[in-house]
Amino acid sequence: MRKFLAVLVLSAPGSWLLPVPARACSCLEQPFATARAGAAAIFEGRAASVTPGEDGRLVVAFDVVQTWRAAGHEHVEVVTAGNSAACGYPFEIGTSYLVYASEAEGDRYVVSLCSRTAPMAASDGDRALLGSGVVPVDIVDDPEADEPTQRQ
Repeated sequence: MRKFLAVLVLSAPGSWLLPVPARACSCLEQPFATARAGAAAIFEGRAASVTPGEDGRLVVAFDVVQTWRAAGHEHVEVVTAGNSAACGYPFEIGTSYLVYASEAEGDRYVVSLCSRTAPMAASDGDRALLGSGVVPVDIVDDPEADEPTQRQ
């Protein structure tokens, strides 16, 4: 019995040193109504750049084509985890997406693999349900445009 307890006591601390298996991202596809209701921003945009952020996440810059909620600028940035195992969305530069962002972090939105975000080529059903969006236009103050023109 003592030998059994000694083995048990000595092996228990060693079990803490064993590697913990990595967990893959797992989530269910959200129905359209749930995704629309829970999204902080919904927009169609073309991924212009994907760069690593300081926190291991990726920063994706989008050229916004149209918006249905909150993305009211021509250029919007989102952050996503650095890989799909951590639920990061695999954006590709030059591809257009229908983006469902879950929340805002400062001036960036957060997107995960668990959102309803998808390439526009696979989003015809959602586009029909969303209806017409708004084309964002950033108005830039141009002092030269305010000056009267002279006729010659």
